[in-house]
Amino acid sequence: MATAKIIPKPGKDNYQQLSSFRPIGLINVFGKLLERLINNRLIHHLESTHSSASNQYGFKNQKSTVLAINSALDIIRTAKTNGEQVIAVSLDIRAAFDRAWWPAIFRRLRDVNCPRNIYLLLLSYVQDREVQIQFADCRVTKFMSRGCIQGSVIGPTMWNLILDDLLTSAMPIGCKLQAYADDVLLIAHADNNFALECITNQALDQISKWGQGVKLEFGPEKTQIIAFTHRAIRCKIHMGTQNLKFTKQIKYLGIVIDNKLRFNQHAEYAIMKAKKIFNRMSLFIRPTWGVHPGNVKTIYEQVIEPIISYGAGIWHPALDNTYVRERLLSLQRSFAVKIIQGFRTISTAASITLAGLTPLPDKVSAVADIEKSKLLGVSSFLPGDVPIESFCPPSELPHPTERGGIEFTEVSSATDLAQMAAENTWFIYTDGSKHDDRVGAAFVLQHSAGNRTTARKKFKLHDCCSVYQAELLAIREACAYSLQNLRTATKVIIISDCKSALLELQNACSRNRFAVSIQKSISQARSVGIAVELAWIKAHVGISGNEEADEAAKSAANLHKALDHGSIPISHIKLLNKQKCIKASEQLYSKTANCAYTKNLLPTYDNVIEYLKHVTPNFAITQFLTGHGYTKQYLHRFKISATDTCPCDGTTIQNFQHLLQDCPRFAIPRYNHTTLSHSYNLDPYNLLNVITKESTLNSFHNLITHIVKELKNFNKT
Repeated sequence: MATAKIIPKPGKDNYQQLSSFRPIGLINVFGKLLERLINNRLIHHLESTHSSASNQYGFKNQKSTVLAINSALDIIRTAKTNGEQVIAVSLDIRAAFDRAWWPAIFRRLRDVNCPRNIYLLLLSYVQDREVQIQFADCRVTKFMSRGCIQGSVIGPTMWNLILDDLLTSAMPIGCKLQAYADDVLLIAHADNNFALECITNQALDQISKWGQGVKLEFGPEKTQIIAFTHRAIRCKIHMGTQNLKFTKQIKYLGIVIDNKLRFNQHAEYAIMKAKKIFNRMSLFIRPTWGVHPGNVKTIYEQVIEPIISYGAGIWHPALDNTYVRERLLSLQRSFAVKIIQGFRTISTAASITLAGLTPLPDKVSAVADIEKSKLLGVSSFLPGDVPIESFCPPSELPHPTERGGIEFTEVSSATDLAQMAAENTWFIYTDGSKHDDRVGAAFVLQHSAGNRTTARKKFKLHDCCSVYQAELLAIREACAYSLQNLRTATKVIIISDCKSALLELQNACSRNRFAVSIQKSISQARSVGIAVELAWIKAHVGISGNEEADEAAKSAANLHKALDHGSIPISHIKLLNKQKCIKASEQLYSKTANCAYTKNLLPTYDNVIEYLKHVTPNFAITQFLTGHGYTKQYLHRFKISATDTCPCDGTTIQNFQHLLQDCPRFAIPRYNHTTLSHSYNLDPYNLLNVITKESTLNSFHNLITHIVKELKNFNKT
């Protein structure tokens, strides 16, 4: 039995209708465990037999919305390049998950030759199913005869089974169908309008008939159609008896796609979505009270940046538009001002830099490059023939019953290793090294009797590879060597000083290619009678084999030979993009003229970073760092005060330099700070000097805070 909880769908105008709510099914823990077991085996069967539709991108490992959109855009761009007419139709299935027809699911299971035990278990699992709803002290129970419970483990896979029947059916030539869960997209392209109209209407009729056959209904009123070429918009497309009207843009999987593929509208959509959150937050954030600035920064980094950068690999061409970049910086500036508790008049460059943020356009560009690297398998930072390391595809994973993490033993000395050994035991010491951007791996073979090295193997990796990859490569090659050359051994102990690599091997659900290969090799070795064990030992603890492996790995990095492994980890691409973002932050600060006041205090970006390591800007400190505060100079500049002179003498311009160093009103706290600074031979007003001692830093900030606190009353006198 499932307990249904009714959740309102966001953004609905009328909550009197049932369609404005989403039922989520909650089942007990044992039911979910059973579903997980069935689901893993069913997915393995579908993937290993290639029975799952490749054009279904939802509820699948290593597939995403970005991949789905990119695949669709590839088809559209290719057709446009070939001079064809192109349209896309986004289809809506009414109450898709609630109406999933069980007979259609089991028919599809038979078509894909589902193993008999899984088929019968699923058949039994859906019999006499009940759903219960409790509301306002009333409880209603109903038997289920259809539907994939939203919130269940196996529900998404069962839905995919139904839709796979449509996605694998033959469409008219020139029509491509794809889906992400229940979001179905039809792309049609042809040489002329007449052919385009014919094949599109034929495909839509075929889709409608398929829906009738499995008791699913497509809603024409929510179906969107867009033309990507000028003449294609003249086509008359209908679904059933209803004609479809072309729009200039559609929203597909959260990305606004316009007919010219410029994505300026999506950028504006994302900015406005983030702006609404900012406007609601602003009610609870003021310079001197409200939400803590640290929490504002967390919300910005964990909520706003993901909203803006979602699908960046798709819509990044919009960043070529200067207006879009300015809009992004303007949005970011709003949050930055709240983070540093500053005045609204602070410049964009100063506020973003003092808040410790990366310029938003450059952040989006970095996310886009990482997404494209994952999609295409190559990076703009690397030559085209250098591939990116990818996860092991689901079709190559072992059966769920054969997956198992490899445990390892922690040892601290040669004595511990000797206790693990049996008669005819071989020790294989593995290691990876990266030095001067050269990467190598190696293993050393020793027998338990005598501990003499009998074999040494070295491997070279691409310079951009990581030590982590090198460590796993050494372990993989050690496993392969054991299978080929140590079949008579009683036991083989593979020893590594990389705990992270061994923890990856311990993970039964790992998708790392090295880890999957090693797990398979060790399982195979054990099946032929070779007891392969893993051990971890700290590096450089005086064990000869470990030291030899370390030296061999270092020398392997400098070998002049073909690469044994050349795939670059995505972590390296992330590092390069991080460095690019740091450079962009530096350029924003150094090349912007309207933050000259701040640059006078902290001349370079590195100075700012060094200062921010010791200080978190607040209402008082930000006024001092930016010059935007309660000083007469600032108030007069914005026509709030009639004069810019300090009340202390009526002639000197009142700015923070005057208040800190000369104004007699603050002579006592100034004297305390300067005396302390001079005792350390430090310039009391040089920020880079002040931060070298915690006491002088606190003294300086106390002086600033005191001035800001007293300034309003002082200026009234």
